[in-house]
Amino acid sequence: MAGKAAPSGWVYAAVAVSLFVAGYGVGGRVGRPGGPNIYTPRAQHARVLVPPEFFNSIELPENSLVASVYSLPGLLKDPPAGPRHATFAGLYDVLIEKTDMAIPSGMLAKLQAAGKDPNSFRSQSIVSIFDLVRPGESIAHNKLRAQRFGNAAAGSDRQAIEEHFDALKCKQPDFCDVVNLVGAETWGRLEDKGAVTGSNMAKLGMNHGLVIAKNTFQPMRLTESDFVAMFEVTMAWFDRSYAANKAAKFPVMCCDTMFKGGASQLHPHFQVFLRQKHYSSKWEGISNAAYTYRRPDGSGSAGAYYMDTVATHVWLGLAIGRVASFVSYVPLTAASGGEIIIMGQGSGADIGRIFHKTLEAAYTALGWTAVSTSCAFPSMDPGSEGIPVTMCRLLQRQKYSSEVNDISANELLATTSVSSDAFELARQLRTHFKGER
Repeated sequence: MAGKAAPSGWVYAAVAVSLFVAGYGVGGRVGRPGGPNIYTPRAQHARVLVPPEFFNSIELPENSLVASVYSLPGLLKDPPAGPRHATFAGLYDVLIEKTDMAIPSGMLAKLQAAGKDPNSFRSQSIVSIFDLVRPGESIAHNKLRAQRFGNAAAGSDRQAIEEHFDALKCKQPDFCDVVNLVGAETWGRLEDKGAVTGSNMAKLGMNHGLVIAKNTFQPMRLTESDFVAMFEVTMAWFDRSYAANKAAKFPVMCCDTMFKGGASQLHPHFQVFLRQKHYSSKWEGISNAAYTYRRPDGSGSAGAYYMDTVATHVWLGLAIGRVASFVSYVPLTAASGGEIIIMGQGSGADIGRIFHKTLEAAYTALGWTAVSTSCAFPSMDPGSEGIPVTMCRLLQRQKYSSEVNDISANELLATTSVSSDAFELARQLRTHFKGER
């Protein structure tokens, strides 16, 4: 299925989504019981649903189109004529609601004692952003959510985390001694100077492995070369697993850092999957939505969905930066309180580079510490349908020292509640992103 051209008049002043047209990575040393051998990666392949020229024509704007999410309803209500507005309206609906609250004397005293403005709580504005293509991705934004009593304190607890990890000295987790304490695939291990593979001890599918960092036990000290190694070994693991079982063809990676981010082992590692029949369910939902997407003029394809989504975010001014043909941006909707998306075209090394630069910007600008991530890649089978881009979602999780859970019934079963403004996040991240603009 070929990607169709953009509607006439659309100017892609945008960050790139991309096809992962390059082969999945890099050859690695495979250690088998009985002796090492060399695995050679397969030839390049991918079904082109997004034209390569799309990526080459993208420019990143320096400023946002609007000041905040509170300006979005006006943009939809009375937009200037043009295809970008029509596409935006086809992807999202935005509702702003105003509400009032009566504040009793005890609550008033508590707010004043905490230095909070009672008037801001008396009259509030809520912005709901509905993803019309993927309704499960919709959010409700109220900046006052960040001021609730019991919330974690602002700022970063990175220093406390590093001191805690240093005290552990890599003695607790099994991943500090992979060869002796972590299982291997029946075909052996893949390894390079920065990462080594293992087999998950309680699998969620036939092909469920691990890619474990070798050079540091502390996830916030992973360098660019560490991430490059981890992504290159991840791509090689997909190749090797596919060679062993051609029925498994849909590649996905997941990663959690810190216990508050969902990690069962503190040592940094990726969980890697090669699924049969379908992607992991969240990614399958994105893939299915893309194949049913149609533009306002009735045209469209799976490739058009990814191009239009990214172009809309970049047009709005939510881009962060790029490395090679990979880009990062802040999405209008989020699976948790803060999210960043990376999409692009290129090698495992390119993914590793932008992943590191984006994560470091989030650590520095936003005070992120615990992070949950998942990436999906094009199908290993060039004849099958799937996600035609490499796409990673990075989610902010709760602070390491916080006693409050960051996920509630809202996020799990209803609508994600968000206190951070996507436009403000993008501005802060752009300032600290050490890559191309």
